[in-house]
Amino acid sequence: MSVNQVEVLIADEQSGTNIHLPIASTETAGIASFDAVDFVISDKGKVTSLQKVGPQGPIGPTGLRGPQGEQGIRGDIGPQGPIGPQGIQGIKGEQGIRGDIGPQGPIGPQGIQGIKGDTGVQGVKGDTGAQGATGAQGPQGIQGIQGRKGDTGADGKAYEITDTVATVGDLPASPELGTAYFVGTTPPRDVYTYGVDGWTNQGQLQGPQGEQGPQGVQGETGPQGIQGIQGIQGEQGIQGEQGIQGIQGIQGEPSENLKFINTEIAVNGFVADTTYTEYPFRASVTLSGVTASMFPIVVFSPDDSYSGKFMNRGETYDGGLYLYSTETNAATVTVPMILMLI
Repeated sequence: MSVNQVEVLIADEQSGTNIHLPIASTETAGIASFDAVDFVISDKGKVTSLQKVGPQGPIGPTGLRGPQGEQGIRGDIGPQGPIGPQGIQGIKGEQGIRGDIGPQGPIGPQGIQGIKGDTGVQGVKGDTGAQGATGAQGPQGIQGIQGRKGDTGADGKAYEITDTVATVGDLPASPELGTAYFVGTTPPRDVYTYGVDGWTNQGQLQGPQGEQGPQGVQGETGPQGIQGIQGIQGEQGIQGEQGIQGIQGIQGEPSENLKFINTEIAVNGFVADTTYTEYPFRASVTLSGVTASMFPIVVFSPDDSYSGKFMNRGETYDGGLYLYSTETNAATVTVPMILMLI
């Protein structure tokens, strides 16, 4: 038995299409044999009809377009394509509106120290301030060291005697510096002067014994004269003959002491000197009217007195006074008072 081409037509119940499958077997779906004709087996391999298949006809005309099928399920995202070329520059957009001011940011760290600026120009001098009130009296200065004994002075120094008292205990406690008093009830009396160290006995100032004058005419009793200065005790003269009483002489004018207030010693006014070992610096202070025979009383300020730098007295020369110190002065020194006793 010759074998002919057999085509199985399987009907798809869901899609409504037929599938043609050519087979070369002579036994298909229970069919034992076939004549030399073409048959079609359909319905899922079950032979429902046998049709003789003729030769292939010409292609028919294209059928009408079927209706649009339903949207298929979205496929998976494909892989990333390559980056496209750079597009051309777009046109500049319009200026946006100004945004709101943002909140205050935190304080930044401390910056480094800036370089020092140039010195500014000198300002104008301010007005002089008002005079300050006078300060309170400072404490009493400490007692200065004992100076060396001075040379014997010439006789006949004059003092302006304020009064006479019987004893040293009767002297006033704190009179003006330079004050002089007689102490004693009968001549010759001692003269006491008051200085920075207190009362000092200047000795008995008795003038020399004059010659006996002739007896003068008794005059009228004159007014009580001012007590004269007591002279130094003279040597005992030879007993002269009794002369007549002389007339009362005219009372002389008392001598005047010199006083200098707030005398200044310029910076470095104290220079090296060898007069005193303890005070190797000396300042020359010019004072008008001073002579070498005068007795000086120097009053330093409380601070200068406590410092111990200055000798508590000085030495006079014609035209001024020498003062002594332990060192030179880096600032101006002001001496409140210098008193010269004639």
